[in-house]
Amino acid sequence: MGSKSKFSKEIKIKACLDYEGGNISLNDIAKEIGAHEETVRKWYLRYKEHGSSVFETSNKQRSYSKDFKLAVIEEYTSGKYLQLDLSVKYNFSE
Repeated sequence: MGSKSKFSKEIKIKACLDYEGGNISLNDIAKEIGAHEETVRKWYLRYKEHGSSVFETSNKQRSYSKDFKLAVIEEYTSGKYLQLDLSVKYNFSE
């Protein structure tokens, strides 16, 4: 089971929409809500890739097949993707 987030999905969505609107920087959003800028950036990247549903919480722990894990490792070791890229692409924690 994942840990409970310090920030609600509404706060995360608002942060993403505010940034997407172009009127406020990630740094300013982070300061406003008491988060790290890198955290807000990761929220935005996931939001951009998967939409607001990315912030839905689940009590169910996800499991991945061996083939999936090997495919992700192959993508990473190929040098085509950074760890953050894969985290966003497949919506899992780094």
